[in-house]
Amino acid sequence: MGSYGTNGNLDAGKLVSNLSKISGYGGVTETAGTRFPMTVTVDGKSFTISATGAVEKSGPRPTVTSVTVTLENGDEVPEEKVEEGTVLKINLTANIEGGTITSISPSVPYTTNGTEKSKTFTITGSADGESYSIEYTVQLSEYYAEPDPEAGKTTKSKNRTLAGKTDTTLMTYKNPVIPQGFSAIDTADAKWEYTNETTLDEVKDWNKGLVITDGIDSEGNSTGNEFVWVPCTTQSVDSTSPIVQYSKNTTYPGLQTGLGDADDSDGSYSAIPVTENTQINTYGGFYVARYEAGLASAINDPSATTTHANDNSNTLPVSKYGSKVWNYISFNNSYVAAQKMINDSTTYGNNKSGLITGTQWDTIMKWLESANIGVLTSNQNWGTYRTLTYSYAGTQNNSYFTYGSSLGAWSNGAFSHTGSNNSISDSNKVYYHASGLNTSYKLANSDTPISGYPKNIADLGGNLWEWTSETYTSGSSSGRVSRGGNANGSATGYPASCRGSGRPANTGCAVGFRVVLYIQ
Repeated sequence: MGSYGTNGNLDAGKLVSNLSKISGYGGVTETAGTRFPMTVTVDGKSFTISATGAVEKSGPRPTVTSVTVTLENGDEVPEEKVEEGTVLKINLTANIEGGTITSISPSVPYTTNGTEKSKTFTITGSADGESYSIEYTVQLSEYYAEPDPEAGKTTKSKNRTLAGKTDTTLMTYKNPVIPQGFSAIDTADAKWEYTNETTLDEVKDWNKGLVITDGIDSEGNSTGNEFVWVPCTTQSVDSTSPIVQYSKNTTYPGLQTGLGDADDSDGSYSAIPVTENTQINTYGGFYVARYEAGLASAINDPSATTTHANDNSNTLPVSKYGSKVWNYISFNNSYVAAQKMINDSTTYGNNKSGLITGTQWDTIMKWLESANIGVLTSNQNWGTYRTLTYSYAGTQNNSYFTYGSSLGAWSNGAFSHTGSNNSISDSNKVYYHASGLNTSYKLANSDTPISGYPKNIADLGGNLWEWTSETYTSGSSSGRVSRGGNANGSATGYPASCRGSGRPANTGCAVGFRVVLYIQ
């Protein structure tokens, strides 16, 4: 019978004329208007004619003659395909018999946003004074490899999730961002694996202390600085929340007056190269150095004199197991040194490091408490203190620093801390471990040792006091706050949560610092 009407309109005369030609029928009368559905009467009986799709006029149609899909730079898509999120470019050509193509919408070449699985184009042509259109869909999913749940684990070229996704809306406290320049590594306590390898939205151990490193060997072992993911939110939370609130807690022991993290508003030192609240709202947490800051080289080896003060001009701090802790450093120098660890745009992009703040320390303490890890004078039973029994890992790098009647010196070799009160081999000496040698802890009010570090972070309690950017004022006195006690104390007197203080230029054998990572 042919096609009738244009763009859904019906030529009723042509329809009735053709119905009358159907064998066995006659007396057709058109009783409807010119649009579907319409009613016709055939031999006194009424029939309704409906359309299930668009009514098209007869005539030529545009035809797609070629389609190409390439990488954004014009190179061919590799045979092994590309990962989801890769931008592609589409080009196509078309013709129409006896006429010309007048438009393709959207225009070509078309650049995808990296997330489109298909793209539909409207192609319009003109012939014999009439306009004709078709829709043509280019399938893009065939150019993308199947999702790899560990696609982003070792690549270092961008900020991404474990699955390699770069969309920040997919980065949450339970699907942490892996920063540019870093790889995700598994530890005995926390592994980078997805709970569901279809949805790829939750890493199983997101709340156990996931670790990243900026150096890794061919077997996947860390050779560089290590940081631990601290999941948190700036929003208020209740006791049933799976994460803690990023906020200051002035109830922890020690200084309680005039506490605040430094900022640049008065020209003072700032430990924060980006707005921390913005980072947490974007990513759902932050990264803290797994270890106290250590020395990258022996050039600035802690000397055997009490007057020596490490500067920050000849070496970089590191966050590595077994490194000699960087003590004898003032707040002023630790602030500068902390920003040097991660500060290379070629390697890390816009990601940078800085000195830990008081609010970050408090948030970590609340995070430990949420896992029944004591951080108060009443319940902490872990840490690197002279009054606690602890063990160290391995037979190499088991360095310790002694300070006492013979002044300070670094030593190597087997070192056993017996642990009963003051009954170390020389009661006049205090032993400061190299980074991370104490590899066990205990839950609050428990005597059962657990292998590893609390939430995968070493030496938060004891070993060295650690400078923070936090300031305090008390009457006419002011200074900088240090946290966590040192090896000459006890967990019951100076737990991980406690606050100490000092003038910014002060140095000493018992004071070091810790670094945090800022993602931009």
